Amino acid sequence: NQQFNQLNANSPCAADQTSCIKEDLAQCVGGEFVTTACPSGLLCFSLPLVNSPGTSVTCTTEEDAARRMNA
Repeated sequence: NQQFNQLNANSPCAADQTSCIKEDLAQCVGGEFVTTACPSGLLCFSLPLVNSPGTSVTCTTEEDAARRMNA
């Protein structure tokens, strides 16, 4: 999540890369990030996967993100 703080809509990206830019979900399309606002009350976070190594990028509450990261 800290790495996302350095990104903006003009940051270079790789095909199928998903990130957070500010509070929005961002997906790389044609070498550029396209952002989509999270639903009201939710923010974009990268969260650890439960059943396998890696992370997923999703919209959730700050409380849920903190709980999942602490678990």
